[in-house]
Amino acid sequence: MNLRLIIPTLAFTLLWTLTIQAQTLRGSIKNESGEEMPGATIMWKNTNTGVIADLEGRFEIPRIESTSTLVISFVGFEPAEVEVGPELENLDITIEGTASLDEVQVVAQSSDHAFSTLDNRNIETIGHGELRKSACCSLAESFETNASVDVSYSDAITGTREIQMLGLRGAYTQFLTEKRPALNGLASPYALEYIPGTWLESIQIAKGAGSVVSGPSAIAGQINVELVKPWEDKPVFVNLFGSTMNRGEANIHLNKVLGKDWSTGLLMHGSFTENHIDHDSDSFQDGPNKKLLTGLYRLFYTGPVWEAQFNVQGLVEERSGGQIVEKGQTGDFFTTFQRASRVDAFGKVAFNGFRNDAQGIGFIWNYAWHDTDAIFGRNVHKGVQQSLYGNLIFVTPVFGSEDHQLSTGLSMQMDDFDESLNDTDLSRREVMPGAFAEYSFHPAIESCDNPEFWWQRFGAIAGIRYDNLNGTQPMISPRVNVKYNFSEESIARISVSKGFRSANIIAENYSVLTTNRSFEVIGDLRLEEALNAGFNFTYNFDLFKRRGTVAFDAFRTWFQNQIIVDVENDYTKVLFYNLDGPSYSNSIVSTFSFEPFEGMEAKFAYKFTDVKMTYLDGLRERPLVARHRGLVTLGYETPNKRWMANVILQIVGPQRLPDNSQIPDALLDHHPEISPTYALVNAQVTRILRKNFEIYVGAENLTNYRQHYPIIGFTDPFGEYFNGMQVYAPTMGVTGYVGLRYWIGKE
Repeated sequence: MNLRLIIPTLAFTLLWTLTIQAQTLRGSIKNESGEEMPGATIMWKNTNTGVIADLEGRFEIPRIESTSTLVISFVGFEPAEVEVGPELENLDITIEGTASLDEVQVVAQSSDHAFSTLDNRNIETIGHGELRKSACCSLAESFETNASVDVSYSDAITGTREIQMLGLRGAYTQFLTEKRPALNGLASPYALEYIPGTWLESIQIAKGAGSVVSGPSAIAGQINVELVKPWEDKPVFVNLFGSTMNRGEANIHLNKVLGKDWSTGLLMHGSFTENHIDHDSDSFQDGPNKKLLTGLYRLFYTGPVWEAQFNVQGLVEERSGGQIVEKGQTGDFFTTFQRASRVDAFGKVAFNGFRNDAQGIGFIWNYAWHDTDAIFGRNVHKGVQQSLYGNLIFVTPVFGSEDHQLSTGLSMQMDDFDESLNDTDLSRREVMPGAFAEYSFHPAIESCDNPEFWWQRFGAIAGIRYDNLNGTQPMISPRVNVKYNFSEESIARISVSKGFRSANIIAENYSVLTTNRSFEVIGDLRLEEALNAGFNFTYNFDLFKRRGTVAFDAFRTWFQNQIIVDVENDYTKVLFYNLDGPSYSNSIVSTFSFEPFEGMEAKFAYKFTDVKMTYLDGLRERPLVARHRGLVTLGYETPNKRWMANVILQIVGPQRLPDNSQIPDALLDHHPEISPTYALVNAQVTRILRKNFEIYVGAENLTNYRQHYPIIGFTDPFGEYFNGMQVYAPTMGVTGYVGLRYWIGKE
């Protein structure tokens, strides 16, 4: 990739970003007690143009020429009208109505974790309030209260965390940061830890068919992360954290609103883990030592016609682990050392000055540079990746109605890898231009209750995109979502989609480096290709004046091609080859949440997963996937809002472990064919001392359940049977922690 072209391009984009002007009205909605009103409907009077307030009661709505009056609607309140002058850019709206305070509190509390009953897509949102229920030091720890996404360690040495959704590994879920593909390729092993928890505003989980706008690689779904915005975050925010495992963390946010159009922010994070804990006395650390420094600078501009943002993030990280080497010891030890440096520059530009206010054009761009060096015993992995991404999007209403919308655009993704594993060169360049079109029908919300317009209970999104990898591998990705609203509070959806992706066989399988096996690629590896179909039913209800939700998901994914990572055929090798036969995943998730009394929240979830794939010797269940999982979360907040307590129970069912029949029985005392069922309990108590100061104390893995002797053949770390990648449970026991949050400015 030519840096002489990239640098002027970035400079030009930055200059453009800093000199443009958008015609969007922003605001927040609260009740007379000062509480946010998430889910409130904001519409321009006598039009179908409207939005829903988010989990913090905030909204953004494009101005239109035909009216300057907003109509605010909320369950239990009479609709309110607000006149908006042309000089106003931000509104703080307070609604007074006939609803009781209890009713308003219930709605606000239940929406920290929300299942949409209005969106055409099956989207689950984790809001800021939900993220505060656990330490959430990084994105990796932000799914503890969520039944849709599982997070686990992939081996006993590197500390690599991986998500699973719909029974599939995280590589099959497209990860987005503010609607742009991010942290893929060489960053994949630790991507979940590269976004600190305090930077998160919300997380949107879209299961199944994602939007074609963001690319072809969403097979299981999409996870989009929204980061805190300078004008919404506190002017000064500090978070400190420490744990009994010698882990420490500091976060500082500095934000400034510069007049009515400009705002800027600086987010800083530093963390470390220093321990030599070895519970099993097998000479290996139970987890790696880590040091991480990262910072994000943000600049936003919002004007009458243009809006834009520019962001740049820098990151450095070091990890070390493996065998514990005492001072003065000599010899050959299986140790690990990893270093990573990364720079991301990204932004958006939007023009909203068309005669039709519902039209708009935007450009999303991203440049990333990632450098990594890693040593695992005698395995050496090195790589430099440069990525350039651009997405031009045009949005317009069609058929003479804003209920019908068409999004079209062009995209380009370029990834340049200078990568090697031991003596094998893995360097390559991937260039993927694409084009897409997506039609959506989303009728006005109030039409759901009008029998004359029963057909407007339906909604749909139909999209298709064309991509071509390196001019030789064309891909066509159709995606369809259809929904039917029985009411504003109940909805059924179906979705069908197709996705493609290019596998990064080493970065996405770092755990294989914690062995002494050789690596063999059989044949020419093709693009991974899969179909996904799903059904969702969601119902929000009121019982005894308390809010509740029932949600049910059923999805099936089946592959036309998949890169099989085979660690069972030969105990001396890791094989990579194309799928030759069936491979599928079936996933069912049911969730019930309810507020039994004021301030109390309860959620119960069950997940069933059935995943099988064809290996060289036939169709088998994928190892290290629990067929059954359960989740219970309980939360309580006192009436004076001074105390919060949360308990999370996770039940993990049996998992098939990889076939170890070629390994001597003497090495397998702690590695049965099927893992036992186990339970994990996390708890946290938060005390709000002042309006701008709170402390929290918690513990993870209160059941103290851990996998004993997770490393096979640890007495001979360079022997042929050594294997650190068969991890089915935590390797750490009870961990306590304490933290504080302090801020200046917004309460």
